[in-house]
Amino acid sequence: MVNRPLADAPDDKTIIAGYPWFGDWGSDTMISLPALTLSTGPPDVACTILPTFARYIDQGMLPNLFPDVGTEAEYNTVDATLWYFEAIRAYYEATQDQRLIAELFPILEEVIDWHRRGTRYSIHLDNDGLIYAGEAGVQQSQLSVNQLILNLPFTERQRRTTN
Repeated sequence: MVNRPLADAPDDKTIIAGYPWFGDWGSDTMISLPALTLSTGPPDVACTILPTFARYIDQGMLPNLFPDVGTEAEYNTVDATLWYFEAIRAYYEATQDQRLIAELFPILEEVIDWHRRGTRYSIHLDNDGLIYAGEAGVQQSQLSVNQLILNLPFTERQRRTTN
């Protein structure tokens, strides 16, 4: 966990799960958030991270890669937003913090609406209730170290997920 100060929120924090290879990654942070902030005791850190990440939701998607100074967020992920919902569920189960749920609820509703209508990269709720993700030439899950460092191609996957 590290400080991620923003101009209007100087005490914000984040989790750098893939350090030193990665910075802020939506999926990695949300997967590790319950273990690092709820199981170990400081739920106030989770209470800081969850709304900070909500600021970056766009077209119903949490970024895969968060922006650094001078860069833009990358939204090429199908699972980061789903892991965000799970992290919020785990936070609520551990804390019963209805204030944070009330704060995030409109954003979560918007996420669901975008997934029903369809968001980037053909990600949408299919007729059978599963999430479909796939667009040729677009990587939509986490990049591996091999892909980033060795510049190897990713495996294209057009699929549905129940995650």
